[in-house]
This record gives sequence, C-alpha cells and structure tokens, in this order.
Amino acid sequence: MVVHRIETHFFLSSVLRKRRVKVMEKPWYCYLLCSEKKHNRTYVGSTCDVHRRLRQHNGLRSGGARYTRAYRPWRHALVVKGFPDRTRALQFEWAWKHPRRSRYLRQERKTLLKHGLHGVRGRMYVCKKLMHTKPWNCMHLESVTL
Repeated sequence: MVVHRIETHFFLSSVLRKRRVKVMEKPWYCYLLCSEKKHNRTYVGSTCDVHRRLRQHNGLRSGGARYTRAYRPWRHALVVKGFPDRTRALQFEWAWKHPRRSRYLRQERKTLLKHGLHGVRGRMYVCKKLMHTKPWNCMHLESVTL
C-alpha cells in the first residue's frame, strides 16, 4: 500500500511538471528618489512600474511609502533596470539600502565609508559598486539617470 502511494505521487508530479507553463514576469527595477524639498533626502525602492510608483510617492495616487510623505515632491535620480524577477530586485534593493551589512560589499567597506553612504552621491556610488559585484554583474543591469 505504501508503494502504491509513492508511485501515484511520482506519477502525478511528473504529469504536473510536463504541463507547467512558464509565465514571463514583468521586468523589475530598483530606483533612487531625491527629494526636491530637502536635497539630501533619498529613498531607495523597487517596482515593476517606475512611473506609477513615483506618482504614488508624490501623493498623486494612493499607496506611497510613509517615509516619502514628509519630503514631497520627489524626482528620479537613478533607475537600475534588467532584473529577471522580483526576488533579485528586492535583494539588490536591500543591499543598496544597507551597504554596511551587505555581504556583497564586504571588501568595499573601507572605501564606502571614505566616500560616504548617504545623500544622492553616496547612494549612486554604492549602486555602482553593487552593479560590479556578484551576482549582479552577470545580469547585464543598466543604470539610467532620469
């Protein structure tokens, strides 16, 4: 009886594997926003629709992050595109937000501290360093200044 269950399970899983349809995901982006009200305030995020997300942060649509309400209006300083899925974009976003704790930037810590980590220039520098480290240097990421 146990053998029958194992065979049935194996048969069903092989049928499901054959019928699985690969769904193409939307492209994901990481972005850096700069406040026009306070020029040293930045915000890093990820999304699959950059323009909609900017409208949300500026209060033109509902759903912006709470942090961005105080420093409106926002503008794009940098957009990184080319992430294959949401997971990779969120990993990049986390490393961009936390460069001191990121395992990807271990060797760069002294250089990062010398250049500074905050403000638009610091965030852009961290992004450039991240794009040249594994696993993101294999993804053909592209940074666009808007």
